[in-house]
Amino acid sequence: MKKTIVLLPGDGIGPEVTRAAATILRETAQEFSHQFEFAEFPLGGAAIDAAGTPLPNETLDACHKADAVFPGRSGIRCPWESARKADCSACARDWGCM
Repeated sequence: MKKTIVLLPGDGIGPEVTRAAATILRETAQEFSHQFEFAEFPLGGAAIDAAGTPLPNETLDACHKADAVFPGRSGIRCPWESARKADCSACARDWGCM
């Protein structure tokens, strides 16, 4: 079985958790003769810093094309310098959090 998995590490503890999960998925794939191709894209506060938006079009497009999506922890922390420029409540509404 060959599958493409998009990793969305996000921010906070997300990158650490996502790295650990990807390691487990790689070991599982090896054990069961599967092939997982991983692609990482920004989401949340990390995406705001990288692209100025919590969900860049590139990230969304990759998720639509992937066989699976592994989201890490993502959020918007308004004390985050770049997030001060964003409307935090609007971003939360866009994500369905409000």
